[in-house]
Amino acid sequence: GDFTPTGGYLYICILINVSQCWALYCLIFFYYATTNKLGPIWPVGKSLSVKALVFFTWWQSVAISLLYQMDMIPHYHAKEEWTSEDVAKGLQDYL
Repeated sequence: GDFTPTGGYLYICILINVSQCWALYCLIFFYYATTNKLGPIWPVGKSLSVKALVFFTWWQSVAISLLYQMDMIPHYHAKEEWTSEDVAKGLQDYL
């Protein structure tokens, strides 16, 4: 994505970040509301691990995009030419 203020990617990243934080905030409130009923099955670890997986996967894609924007991902020469954008997309798909 392009992080310039004239493009939409920056604002979408901010919106998704706010959405992820709001979901985590609501998850904490849900835990406090149901702590007595759900205490025996200990849902905190399960819920937080799923939420962390989604949240950190998104941040990983933002970090790869930033590395691409700063020209820190090189192009690759093998049997065929890979641009640095292709390498960044392949890295994200691989991870």
